[in-house]
Amino acid sequence: MITTNVKYNTETKLLGMLGYPLGHSVTSIVHNAMYQWGNINAIFIPMEVEDKPGNLDRFFDAIDVFHVLGFSVTMPYKTRLIPYIDACPEECRVFGCVNNVKIEEDGRRTGVSYDGYGMGQALEEAGCSIKGKQVLILGAGGISGITAYEFVKRGAAKVVILNRTAEKAEKVAQQLHDYTGIEAVAGPLTKEALDRAAPDSQIVAQCTSLGLNGHAADFEYLGFVEKLPKDAVIEDAIFNPLQTSILKAGAAAGLTTINGISMLANQMTAIIAFYFGIDLGVGGKYEAASTIIRAMRDRAQKTRA
Repeated sequence: MITTNVKYNTETKLLGMLGYPLGHSVTSIVHNAMYQWGNINAIFIPMEVEDKPGNLDRFFDAIDVFHVLGFSVTMPYKTRLIPYIDACPEECRVFGCVNNVKIEEDGRRTGVSYDGYGMGQALEEAGCSIKGKQVLILGAGGISGITAYEFVKRGAAKVVILNRTAEKAEKVAQQLHDYTGIEAVAGPLTKEALDRAAPDSQIVAQCTSLGLNGHAADFEYLGFVEKLPKDAVIEDAIFNPLQTSILKAGAAAGLTTINGISMLANQMTAIIAFYFGIDLGVGGKYEAASTIIRAMRDRAQKTRA
């Protein structure tokens, strides 16, 4: 698809990324590349807001003043926006997770979350049916509940949630059971719990920050990967690095592995449709994936330099 460069003018829409810190993020690069590719008259900028009392209120005041069309959300704010949102899908309220907010023409704020959608879509596009399977969710943070819900919506038979703090996993599992009726169990992210869950888990969704580039912590134990069924799939929400320690362990065991690039590319096309009502199709998804990879490679080269 051939496009012309967008010329910024008085009709240009302003969007951004809310989070802190944002030095590691390539989201702005990806959004702006997608806008140019799709001939969308918009610009996307980082909106780094330090995590201090009152700053989120001031952020929303600024959003209104500058007539921002919308913004994406990353840590630490994904689970804090529900009180500021006028409308969102019920599951976002249930699991307290929003990752994009659109400011409507009348000033109302509409929130959505495409984290779970991205994870589920990436799995099915890789040929992995979720229907009737047990899903093992690693982590109980901002995206875990909404991702578990997406898997249930796509037919998962049972969900196991393991987290370093077991109480958080229990809360998410209870929310999931109460909302969907699915069998959902929880436990600590320990060797014993991983080994116990592994033999019956055909899908593993890695939703923690373990193994993230720039994040010191990683999995202390990955032996459970060898106990997974031979046809199991491991999906990681992380896309930097492309091959995390758990994905490497899965590949070594002969399992299908999926990194976070596909999840993010699927999110990007859904986000574009959410803000602009434009379907960029399969071509847009491939463009998003290639842009993410280029941005990561460029950033790595600059870091080494």
